[in-house]
Amino acid sequence: MVAHDDDRDVAETLKAGYGAPPPRRQFVEQTRMRLQQELQAAQASRRRLLRVWRHVAAAAVIVVAAGLAVVGFRGISCAPHETGTLPGPQVRSTPRQVPLRLQLPSPFFLCTNRLVHLTAHMEPYEPERPRQPLMVPRGTRNVALEKPVTCSDTVGPIVGDVAQINDGEKSGLDSSYVEFVPDGSQATWVQIDLEEPCAIHAIALWHSVWPTVFHDVIVQVSDDPAFRRGVRTLFNNDFDNSSGLGVGRDREYTEDYRGRLIDAAGVTARYVRLYSRGCIDGFFDRYVEVEVHGKPMGEATLEVPGSVPLDVEAPQPGTRDGVTTAPADFAVARPMNTWLVAQETRALPGPMPRSTPQDPRTALVPLRIRLPGAELIGTPKNIKPHAHLEKYTGKPRPPFMVPEGTANLARGKPVTASDPEPIVGELAYVTDGDKGSHDGCYVELMPGTQWIQIDLKQPCAIYAVLVWHYHAEFCVYHDVVVQVADDPDFIENVRTIYNNDFDNSSGLGVGKELEYIEDYRGRLIDAGGIKARYVRLYTKGSTSSNLNHYVEVEVHGKPAPKQVPLKTKLPVPVMS
Repeated sequence: MVAHDDDRDVAETLKAGYGAPPPRRQFVEQTRMRLQQELQAAQASRRRLLRVWRHVAAAAVIVVAAGLAVVGFRGISCAPHETGTLPGPQVRSTPRQVPLRLQLPSPFFLCTNRLVHLTAHMEPYEPERPRQPLMVPRGTRNVALEKPVTCSDTVGPIVGDVAQINDGEKSGLDSSYVEFVPDGSQATWVQIDLEEPCAIHAIALWHSVWPTVFHDVIVQVSDDPAFRRGVRTLFNNDFDNSSGLGVGRDREYTEDYRGRLIDAAGVTARYVRLYSRGCIDGFFDRYVEVEVHGKPMGEATLEVPGSVPLDVEAPQPGTRDGVTTAPADFAVARPMNTWLVAQETRALPGPMPRSTPQDPRTALVPLRIRLPGAELIGTPKNIKPHAHLEKYTGKPRPPFMVPEGTANLARGKPVTASDPEPIVGELAYVTDGDKGSHDGCYVELMPGTQWIQIDLKQPCAIYAVLVWHYHAEFCVYHDVVVQVADDPDFIENVRTIYNNDFDNSSGLGVGKELEYIEDYRGRLIDAGGIKARYVRLYTKGSTSSNLNHYVEVEVHGKPAPKQVPLKTKLPVPVMS
């Protein structure tokens, strides 16, 4: 009963507060009308939003179209094609000259690698800045596609195959690049044989398609597959000569999907060689694709050599707007890890050395010297300068010209010494070709004035002697004297080609040369083409120790022609 009373109380309370519920028919009708009104309002709102979105979309299309038109005009479109229509004054192609067209891969990253730290030797990374057009003769094409490729890594790449370097695939994905492990003492190179001399107008290079920086990027061309003669350097950003090919004028750059475009200015060559020395992400050398744009000489002779678009200032040597232009003259020759000098024969700085024959019929080439890795960089701080010590600069050596065919005659030849039982090492180390400074690469002799002697096995014309005493630390060796003779006992016909014993403490005479600070480059001594069979080198301790050391000695020259009696046919004497 109590529950029923409670229910009645609740019903009366609801009736008093809210009124009696409407009839069912009326309630349904009211609900239907309300829902229709809400639906109509929602539809009207949707129509308004659709109209707004249509206007926004139309405006966006206009903006995007305008942007694409501007970007297309600047030469970088959203599609992976580079047409050469770039900003600035309108480029007017002549009947013979057109903008170079590059097929670009899809961009992987449009950002800056956090490992890339801008230095004085690096150009700023501006992925949105367009490249200036590069005008080339009409009909220019990629003459490197699927041509033979070789490399300096005799073991072969650790990833991929060298044929992938010019197979036309530049996506950067697996199976589209090749990767090498450098040996640490020199830069790795790859070389493309174009199979015939070509007029080369541009080289496009992709090491990677995502932002990173490769070191010591050097591009050279030649008609000699061994790159000993007629070598021309088109690009070099080795700012510290760590690869031994000279200090470059170009700057390091950040890799991305656009690659690097190098202006070759119509240079004629058959072989293209590219160097690199690891990157900021590791010590690996990588190549995705290399393109060489030009024409075979049979076709190129009818074309005008490489030019510059009208109304655009001619590019200067170096890097400009992402295009690297070939310098008009060869840069400073460069010694370090791989070769002492870049093999350029037409524009070498400095006076001609004494050892170069003055006979114009003699072909002269820069002496090629393989250098060890530089373990010490900077200015020596533990050596006090004095009047008999030359100033240490660390600058590259000028090229040293020698007759063509000059070679290291001392390699593997017998070595004797005043100390027949060295403290460390063996005498054979002196001519074994290993110039490292670690154990097993050098020989250590007793204190005092000591000498080593190399028997060339025959009389030779000697143009240069190179000596590395020890380069794991900066030091100065005293009384460095180099003599040559045809007498193994050095009693007769002894000639001195170098002597820096300023006080005659070794008893071989007062020398005119200055003492010098040892480093990885060794000492290059001009022998002037002197003829001899035996070479003897003296030292008397150093600023670091009273012991004597030799890492390597090279004697560059050519075997002397054998002397034979002149045979003359005499006439029959006539008796008077």
